[in-house]
Amino acid sequence: MPLQTFSQDYLTDLLAHEIAPYDGYSRRVVNVTLTAGSTIPMGTVVFRAIDKTDQTAPYAPVTAANAATALVDTNEFAVVFGDKWKAMPVITAEATGDTPCVSFVRGEVQLKDHLIMESLEITDRDSDEYKALKGLLEAQGIIIEKTLDQVPFGA
Repeated sequence: MPLQTFSQDYLTDLLAHEIAPYDGYSRRVVNVTLTAGSTIPMGTVVFRAIDKTDQTAPYAPVTAANAATALVDTNEFAVVFGDKWKAMPVITAEATGDTPCVSFVRGEVQLKDHLIMESLEITDRDSDEYKALKGLLEAQGIIIEKTLDQVPFGA
């Protein structure tokens, strides 16, 4: 039987540690505005203007193109990890464009940074975008931790 390559994407690719996940304190389903039929990967950071009166106000993805204007302290953030039901490696937008996504919205949670960095096309942890993102997420109690650059086998 020939060797086959397949990928297994798990929530643990993003999540390092969560206090009492069974309570769901750190999680909420948020509305994300996407183009119908488009997809976003697990670890996508979404933002909206801080709105303490309407939890249904939609979020939009932070991208490499809008990072400078999105990563500001007048916005609030969430890190998407699935559709409205479960963790998924890729989330497909609904036909209406308003897509419910389960996301981390507040602490106590620690996330691995590699999926977040991939979704924002950040390659340098010393970049302004990474530093801003890390600080803004920490203000919400979402800690992002450095992912190992390589598995230390045979090192």
